[in-house]
Amino acid sequence: MKKEYTKHDEEFKKMIVNLCETNKDKTMSDIAREYGITRTNITQWRKKYGTITTSTGEITNNDEILKLKKELQ
Repeated sequence: MKKEYTKHDEEFKKMIVNLCETNKDKTMSDIAREYGITRTNITQWRKKYGTITTSTGEITNNDEILKLKKELQ
């Protein structure tokens, strides 16, 4: 039997990433169980939507960086 995959919208993904970054009481595994998703999903979403603090103290994310790289090309 083929496994059905749930497609999550961008807002849901960002909400999960925000929970992981701000909620120090729950682990990534706790959040994954609570929302019925995998830790792998969360890890991928954190890479894409998670915040990055640059050496100058500026806060950005990978999505913004990729957009800027495309503009430069």
